[in-house]
Amino acid sequence: MRLTVLCILLCSSVAIRAQVAMPAISHAGISELNALSQHLSDPQKLTDETQGRFPTAMVHGRCTVGFLGKVDASFDPASVSSNAVSVGSRVGDIVSFRVDAYHLSAVNDIPGLAYAELAGCAAPHLDRAVRATRADSVQRGINLPQSYTGRNVLIGVLDWGFDYTHPMFYDTTLTTSRVRAAWDQFRQAGPGPSAFGYGTELTNTPDLMAAQSDTANIYSFATHGTHVSGIAGGSGAGTQYRGFAFDAQFVFCTWLIDAAGALDGFAWMKSVADLDQKRLVVNCSWGLYYMGTLDGNSLISQAINQLSQQGVVFCNSGGNNGDVNFHLKKNFGGDTLRSIIQIYPYSAHPKMWGQSITMWGDVGAEFAAGITITNNANQMLAQSPWYHTSTQSAYVDTIIVIGTDTVFYNITADAAHPLNGRPHMRLRVKNTNGALKIQLKQTAATGLVHSWNVTELSNGVGNWGQAFLGGVAGTVAGDKNYGISEPACTESTITVAAYSSEYYLGQNNTPVGVPSRRSRPSDPPSMSARNRTSRHRA
Repeated sequence: MRLTVLCILLCSSVAIRAQVAMPAISHAGISELNALSQHLSDPQKLTDETQGRFPTAMVHGRCTVGFLGKVDASFDPASVSSNAVSVGSRVGDIVSFRVDAYHLSAVNDIPGLAYAELAGCAAPHLDRAVRATRADSVQRGINLPQSYTGRNVLIGVLDWGFDYTHPMFYDTTLTTSRVRAAWDQFRQAGPGPSAFGYGTELTNTPDLMAAQSDTANIYSFATHGTHVSGIAGGSGAGTQYRGFAFDAQFVFCTWLIDAAGALDGFAWMKSVADLDQKRLVVNCSWGLYYMGTLDGNSLISQAINQLSQQGVVFCNSGGNNGDVNFHLKKNFGGDTLRSIIQIYPYSAHPKMWGQSITMWGDVGAEFAAGITITNNANQMLAQSPWYHTSTQSAYVDTIIVIGTDTVFYNITADAAHPLNGRPHMRLRVKNTNGALKIQLKQTAATGLVHSWNVTELSNGVGNWGQAFLGGVAGTVAGDKNYGISEPACTESTITVAAYSSEYYLGQNNTPVGVPSRRSRPSDPPSMSARNRTSRHRA
């Protein structure tokens, strides 16, 4: 008998008292495992019943339960005498260990163990997301003229990291591949699509299976495209974890990570759909904050709008910056703004270059910006000149030297951008010395200015935000608003934020959907009524 268990039980903790005292069980997880073990004497059956809900696994013929613990100075793995306990790794005073599911009381026999808890589980929940969004009702045609499972629809995915052979891309009987075609714009072996003449186009199953996957690009080999495509239309590969449109076919495009490559990819997908006389839905699970105008007026947004008028449906992710104070909004009246630019750690990514600050003002207005360099005591060490959008040359590339340290920065500026008439500036700054703090400085006689702080890699990409920090005299912190990027801000695009699937509070209680704070879509400047941003809702 399967029991419905809240996910929180996976982290149920057991307080272990000193010496040989019985543990104080603060949650029901251990008790439920004990109850299940009394009813299921076969270790394999117990594992099958509990795995995914509890940290159980078969190890050497035994059903074992994973734990994490905190130990004191007296802890010695060699002193653990119980055969029911197997100590794993130790990092400082944190240890991992597994306990025979039929002898959980052996936790009491671990000398030096001060605290223990059930190890949290990672488990797939795509089936839950399908139910939470009520897509299962659509798949079954409940209160609809027919069922909708993606039949006669092409899902175009503009991404990278595609495994053409993945079982998820076969039909539900695992006999026929549903990958209709793929265009790898990076693979130069050819032949490319006849209308474009670059990259490599694969249009039949034998060629796709022989290629196996797309080639390495600026992100090297990856799996992101496979991941998002499986959510959109994976068949389940014999499991219950089906995507939303599991009968659809796929057209994959590994693009050159620029707007020209994206537009070519869209047009190619449309040509395949027209040839097959099928509807096309294009998914873009990516976004950039310095690709366009961030208000729906960019050329890529205009192209998407025109393709939408031709019947193509575009879906875009809301971004990964819902919990990051990477945005500033200031309505100036002759005053000055200062904020500390948080810099992504250089040790965290081999291609880390620095930070990209994108700034947009009001039509007909102007603003000025620059940087100030301080030490940890907020003492100014140096600063750049003021750069004015109305008079600044198109490009500046320079440095500031402080002792043995060099801060690199460059600036591009428009007095009035040709596509929206707004003053615009992009400041890119590189500072590898954490003891130096870089402050953004801005001023304007009048008007609203929006700014975004985004990490930039040496290969020209990067879309994760870093905070604008306050906390010292004269500085202000950023906020989490206006978080969607290009092309998510396009008017005709369905932009979807991250979503945590529903959970049940108890029998017959209403399911609760929990929107994730990983994405926080918000209207770009002047787009409050025009941008159509949607979230999955339970």
